[in-house]
Amino acid sequence: MDTLYSTLPSAHHIRVLQLERNDSIDASLHVVDLDTQPEYTCLSYTWGGPRWEDEDEDWALPNRTLLANGYSLDIGRNLRNALDHLHGTLAGRAIWIDAVCINQREGSERNAQVALMDRIYEQASNVVVWLGEASPAWETAIKNMDRFALTLEGYWEAFPAVHKPWNDAFVACEFTDEEHVDIIHFLTGNRWFSRIWTLQEHILARDIRFLCGDAMAPLETIWKGSMIATLAGVTTAWADLDVSREEWNKEFMTTVGIRYRFADEPKESIGINAHKYRSRQATDPKDKVFGVFGISRTTDKWIEEPFLVDYSLSVQEVYTKAAAYGLVAWKGLEALCHVGDKKNGEKAMFKAASNLESEFYLHSVKEKAVVFIASPIDSVISTCDAYWKSREKQGMPNFLKLLLQPSRPATPYNENLASIFLRLLVADGFKNEGIDPRKNLTQLFERWLFSRLFDCDEAHRGETGSAVAFWHDPKSRISPMAEALGIECHLLEELLESISRGAKQCTTVDDIELGLVGRDHGSGAHAQYMQSMRHALAVQWEFTGMNRRFFRTSLGYVGIGPRTVEVGDRVMLLQGAHVPYIFRHLPKDPETVFDFVGEAYLHGFMYGEGLERDGIRWEKITVY
Repeated sequence: MDTLYSTLPSAHHIRVLQLERNDSIDASLHVVDLDTQPEYTCLSYTWGGPRWEDEDEDWALPNRTLLANGYSLDIGRNLRNALDHLHGTLAGRAIWIDAVCINQREGSERNAQVALMDRIYEQASNVVVWLGEASPAWETAIKNMDRFALTLEGYWEAFPAVHKPWNDAFVACEFTDEEHVDIIHFLTGNRWFSRIWTLQEHILARDIRFLCGDAMAPLETIWKGSMIATLAGVTTAWADLDVSREEWNKEFMTTVGIRYRFADEPKESIGINAHKYRSRQATDPKDKVFGVFGISRTTDKWIEEPFLVDYSLSVQEVYTKAAAYGLVAWKGLEALCHVGDKKNGEKAMFKAASNLESEFYLHSVKEKAVVFIASPIDSVISTCDAYWKSREKQGMPNFLKLLLQPSRPATPYNENLASIFLRLLVADGFKNEGIDPRKNLTQLFERWLFSRLFDCDEAHRGETGSAVAFWHDPKSRISPMAEALGIECHLLEELLESISRGAKQCTTVDDIELGLVGRDHGSGAHAQYMQSMRHALAVQWEFTGMNRRFFRTSLGYVGIGPRTVEVGDRVMLLQGAHVPYIFRHLPKDPETVFDFVGEAYLHGFMYGEGLERDGIRWEKITVY
């Protein structure tokens, strides 16, 4: 093996594999200089089984052989299958394959070659993606993808106003549910779309094609499939899938766009990219960062040393270095919003304390601590789930109790209770689209409010009849409903006008049911599609509240924080930050030392109002 892998002459030399023109899979390794612009093809594939059901240990072991330069080289089953299929078309041509062309046992070479992978994929004549053996359903799925009339060129010509041509192309296909399912399963059933390494491989490639068995498809065809799958809400296919697989499909659709503008835009910091693609999978946890090295900026004027690929570092050291790059790269301390679940949308729309110069001190990587300039606001006294599905009976009562006990929420604005409710539900999330939630979403909110209270009344009184009575005469049910929930009646009465208008939008029980799940009636060719798609308020509420918690502070302020927020946590403004943050003080620590919990939406503090408080004070805090 040592003779097969002789030392490479320089940092810009690589090895390529050449398949022999014979019936067996024999090959030879050759060293080439990238500076001489050699011709070669890159193979992109998964080291384990290509499909999620390929869980047999046989897929994970290097138990197949390849004869190279007279030496027997152990390779994986999936790679061997790919070479068997490619032998006829690529025999005699140079191929770059990571598992074969890099000496995986030599640490310094592995570091250098991984750092060179951007050039390797950018200079390749083409990239072939191996998706595994074909099945009849997958072959049909590939054919059906090409029925989608919108092309990549047409998409970018229409960008950013792409929704109508996208939707029109989808509706025109008139796919059956079975055809939708086949396309969705093709895109979510293959591990290639989930792997971190495949990301830069297809973003950097000049020309890329997908091979499934003996069927070859261009990138545009697979992209069309991802567009179809994203709109295929009329099927039940997504219901049986891991949510992360849907995310990988949407991510693939987005990164195809990155290919078109990658060369013209500056690279993102490696800290930003490591977070952006953190759901991607890798066998070695360090590759969660190293896997985006080739598409990332790895130097920063605020950090002395460049980010280097070094597999001798621990996982914690690699992640900490990437986090440091993210902290200095994001404006307004936005990097902190990416610890845990990112939920507040576009942070630049908020200005909690961003008009002040951000100031923080980044300790050494080993200390793993940062000093911020902070202004304490208040402490959390109660929390509840910020999102619940229809028929989760305690969701609405818990929400009402948190917001209305012992009094209406504190706010610096002269606004009614319905406005506070609506803005809190979506965390003012539509402002980044130029939409004021208080004006543009009022009807949707009023229907949502009535439908939820209808469901709540039925649950707490145990009588369908009482809920129907509430539907026909909301005012008559406010007092008993408030009594059942333990809420001051006059507070619930503040919502009566909104509740009554919501009741008038519902002419049938079916309307109420659709209101609970955030859907609308459709008509004609779009009826099934419309009833499968939730309206804007429902989508934004789920995005904002899923895996998050509402909280109330001792002074009556209300907000949304991470799912880990607890009673006793402290809400603070950080100098220069767009949003408030939540911290946790442990009894064993000094008073100014905290653990970081996460970002927050705090109603009445998102646009600089907190800077006008009487007696505001700023102090240094140390965060680990």
